[in-house]
This record gives sequence, structure tokens and C-alpha cells, in this order.
Amino acid sequence: PKRVVFASFFLYAFSLGTLFPRLGDLQTIMGIDKATLGFALIGLPFGVQLTLLFADRIVRKINFRYILILGIPLLSISQCFAALSQSPYTFAGILVLGGAAIAVIEVAVNLEADRIEAHSSHRIMNRSHAYWSFGFFGAGITGAGFSQIAISPFLNFSMIIAHEYIDAAISKIITDLTTISALKNKLIKEKSTELPKPTA
Repeated sequence: PKRVVFASFFLYAFSLGTLFPRLGDLQTIMGIDKATLGFALIGLPFGVQLTLLFADRIVRKINFRYILILGIPLLSISQCFAALSQSPYTFAGILVLGGAAIAVIEVAVNLEADRIEAHSSHRIMNRSHAYWSFGFFGAGITGAGFSQIAISPFLNFSMIIAHEYIDAAISKIITDLTTISALKNKLIKEKSTELPKPTA
């Protein structure tokens, strides 16, 4: 479970941080000035604040793993469509959808980290946010590199979606193997305790 939470913080931050290094390219594509771009970006926090009003209900009804499977790609897909926008109004509207995904993921990953801390002796919140920082830093470096070699924002964001699914698959495999190993060790331990003690 700890590895899943760490991976979720990393992937969430990596998805979120992909947008910001490409803002200059998106501004050029739309042909707008910095002030207009700034107003268009209001769509992202607006979507976050609006969805936070009921995000807790969504998190209570939907399994954490499904929130990640749907939410993180939805965030990246919204960025893909935003990269195709020719109008700042369309750009802002699409970012509202991305902001909604951010709100639900943010609540879900932090609640899951809290839940694990409450049911175990491990304190993982600080390490979880360290993975978030690594993800955001990685997204910044990746986005800046793609911009330097003239890869379009749309292609950049599309590659991130593929990367997320690959990472999610690897994380699931590791988690499943860890679970199987733990169950095998538990069965071995139970069998050893059931063996009859030698008589004198």
C-alpha cells in the first residue's frame, strides 16, 4: 500500500507539472499576450475550487485505485485538448475539467496516506510529498527538454498519458507481487505454528 501511495503522488505531480513548462508554447499557438494567458489559466483553480465543494463525496463512493486510473489520465487528457485550443476561452473551459480532476486526486491521495498512517505505525505523509516534489521536478525537466527540441505540447502531453499507464501497470505488478509474497510468508508461518511439538 505504501508503494501505491508514493507512486500515486509521483504520477499525480508529474501529470500536473507537465503543463507549466509549455505555457510559452501554448501562448504562441493561441497568439495571445501574457495577460490573456493569465486570465485563461484561471480555469484551472476555478475547477479545483468548484470541485472541492463535493470532492469528498466522490472519494467516499469510488475506490482509490479507480480514482487514480480515471483521474490522472483525465488530467493529462484535458491538457492534450487544451494544447489544441485556438481560443483562450476554450483553453480556460478545458482547464476547468483538469482542475476538477486535480481536486478529486488531491483529496484522494492525501486521505489514502492518512488512512495508511492511521492503520499502521508508519508515517508516510512527508515521504509521499517528497515523491510529489520529485514528480513535479521531473515534469518540469521533461517539459523544458521537449520544448527545446521543438516537440509540440500536444505530442508532449500525449506521451505523458502513455507514460502514466505504463507506470501504473508496473506499480500494480510490483504491488501484486509484494502481496503474494506477504501471503506466502503468512501461510508458511501459520503452518510452522501448527506443526505438533516433539514429545519427550
